[in-house]
Amino acid sequence: MKTRQTAIGLLFLASLVLLGVVIWDRFGRRTERAVALAPRETPPPPARPSGFGPLRLPPRPARATGRSLVGLVPPPPMPADLITTDSALRRGRVIGATRNRPLRKPDGTEYTAADIEELVALIRDPATPGLVAGQAVTLIARFGRGNPKVADILIAFAQQPVDWTRWGKTEDDAEYHRRARSGALEKLGAVGTPNAKEFLLRAMTEEGARELSKPWFEGLPALSQWMLPRAMGQFRGDAAKGLALFSIDDPSVRRLMAAEYENERRQYQVQHPPGTNGSSDYFYLSSLASAMGMMDMAADLGRDRYLELLDNDRKDGVFLQTLIAYIGRGGYSVPRN
Repeated sequence: MKTRQTAIGLLFLASLVLLGVVIWDRFGRRTERAVALAPRETPPPPARPSGFGPLRLPPRPARATGRSLVGLVPPPPMPADLITTDSALRRGRVIGATRNRPLRKPDGTEYTAADIEELVALIRDPATPGLVAGQAVTLIARFGRGNPKVADILIAFAQQPVDWTRWGKTEDDAEYHRRARSGALEKLGAVGTPNAKEFLLRAMTEEGARELSKPWFEGLPALSQWMLPRAMGQFRGDAAKGLALFSIDDPSVRRLMAAEYENERRQYQVQHPPGTNGSSDYFYLSSLASAMGMMDMAADLGRDRYLELLDNDRKDGVFLQTLIAYIGRGGYSVPRN
């Protein structure tokens, strides 16, 4: 009897052990596997700073005006109701170059000052794509600084007709040709000759812009709702940008530009209700805001350092970063409607 009870007890204990093993196998290991396979908690990657990264401002001789940004922290962001810069700055990296690659000769070598006649032939050829023509204009202006004949070449190109039946089928093609001609006005500032200055002063006016852009503007296809107002507004605005360097030696240019900016900004606030940011006035005023920043930057850095940064901007981006800082510090903007 006692032996039988012992056997029953052992059998009961064995059943409990077996039940425990089954429970562990079904639930315990599943939990263990789940824990083992669960992703480890890793700290999130550091947030990428907005904008263009750390501001790298070039050194310059000390000035007594206190306007320099050198040695100061980057300026705070603009208030929410202001637009800091214009569309030319935002899109310049795409429109200004074949994806940031410099223009090269057919044999793969870089153009030099000795090739300026070849570059001139390139922009005069109606078969040259607008993107290439814009790059050639930049090089011509760089190689021909101080040369009135080079200024005349760029002045003529800014008014050169475009075969829109060929180059007006897509917005990109049309925009490249339009920007190449408008951009030639800005490049005239780097040439820096009296005939360039005279042309830019005329092109900045509403009447002058209509007259001077007429050879190519009249057939410009309206491939987007912004195309025509942007073309006229930026033609005048690029003339203002070209005048920025002349303000170093001619205080009257700065007074004219400052008065024009304040007057245009005041009129814009009165004349344009909310939702009308696509007007020609909008694009002109946004370019004027950039031109004001350019004048401040040129006054601080001087002509040589300014042009040095401009020439190297495609490689390091310092010119654009510095210009954006000057625009922000000066509070130059278009009111947000």
